[in-house]
Amino acid sequence: MDIQFRYANEHDLDAIVDIYNQAIMQGFTSHEKRLAVEDRVDWFRKHSFDSRPIWVATGSDQNIYGWVSVRDYYGNPAYKHTAEISVYVSTDNRRQGLGSALVDLVIENAPSKDISILIAVIYADNLSSIKLFENKQFERWGFLPSVTHVFGKDKDVVLMGYSYN
Repeated sequence: MDIQFRYANEHDLDAIVDIYNQAIMQGFTSHEKRLAVEDRVDWFRKHSFDSRPIWVATGSDQNIYGWVSVRDYYGNPAYKHTAEISVYVSTDNRRQGLGSALVDLVIENAPSKDISILIAVIYADNLSSIKLFENKQFERWGFLPSVTHVFGKDKDVVLMGYSYN
């Protein structure tokens, strides 16, 4: 698969939301209902190329196969060098190394975005995501039992961290 990476723009929101909705239906997000593009416009606009970007992975056909976002971890200025990473790959393109390449892209570019700590917030039952981040040298920094409730079930969360320090 020939993949290119670029910064996302608002025209990409249809594909970004479609891929995110796939994850919702599989129970990998904190949402229980499919989102519309309009639901994600404000979220998208809070990102910026210089500090908290969204990248998309496109094929030679220019279709978007996955995306990764970096956002503020916590709204307090004391956390300004810490960012949360979220990665999503379309169902048809999983297990081909795309998630790994998207995480690598963030790891390589985070220092230039004034980021020294990356945090991934992952449901404990999402073993493939946990393995992906472990393979990228993220460590388990925390376990939060039953902190979310989706699809009628309490779910545990694993916090995984990567430090450049």
